[in-house]
Order: sequence, then structure tokens, then C-alpha cells
Amino acid sequence: MLSEVLEKWQDPDVARGIVTSVISGDGEAFNRLIDIDLPIPPLSRCYWLRELVEIVVPPELQEVCRLRTDLTEEERIPYFRILLRCGHRVVVDEGGRAVVDSVIPPGPCLEALRAASLVECPQEPVGGGLRLVPGPIRRYCF
Repeated sequence: MLSEVLEKWQDPDVARGIVTSVISGDGEAFNRLIDIDLPIPPLSRCYWLRELVEIVVPPELQEVCRLRTDLTEEERIPYFRILLRCGHRVVVDEGGRAVVDSVIPPGPCLEALRAASLVECPQEPVGGGLRLVPGPIRRYCF
């Protein structure tokens, strides 16, 4: 039976019609052209699938420390000393002013800057957005 179908597909007009129906998305024409009536036994297989679901995660409040923006010239000297002692690079712009990284990570450098009262550490929303979480497990049988 399958050999008859494959022999029929060797005809150029039939092959052209099958390709045209696939490209155009014409399912009815494709089914008429392939004309297969093979018995397909049920597989009787089941699968357990778990979906991944996107959820909205609200931001959390965390302490975020930044260098004070109102440093005086006298306060800049201890700031540079602390940065150099901690092993940080000091980047200077064209005007000779230091380019400061906005957020100072936790660690000994932050503690030294805190002790010198050179940082402000307000509570700010951090994170949030979309996150993938595992959904329920479902059973699908074919």
C-alpha cells in the first residue's frame, strides 16, 4: 500500500502539487494529494510534563550605598585614599573630576567609607520584574 503511494508521488505533477500545497498552507489539497490511509495504532504512551510559568515579582527594599554627592574638597582626599587602599581604580574625566561608580558594594571598602561619613545608604527598591517558576505537573497520554 505504501509502495503505491510512493510510486504515485514520483509523478512530477503530483510532487509539484504536494510542494505547492505545503508552501501555501492548503491542508485540504495536501490531504487529497497524499491519499494515505494507513492504520496507525495508538501509542499508549504517557508523559509527565511540567510547565514553566512567568510570574511578576515585586521589587524588594534593600539598603543601597552611594557616595554622597555633596563632598567637599577636604572630604575627597580621604575618599581617594580609601579607594586606593581598597584596590579600586580612580577614573578621572576630562575636567579632572573623579568618575564615581554609583553603587558601592558591601565589603571593607564600604565600611571604611561609612566610617568616614562619605556615603548615603537609603532603602531602595531592587530587583523585580518577570521570573520563571515551575508550574503544575500534568500527565499527557497519546
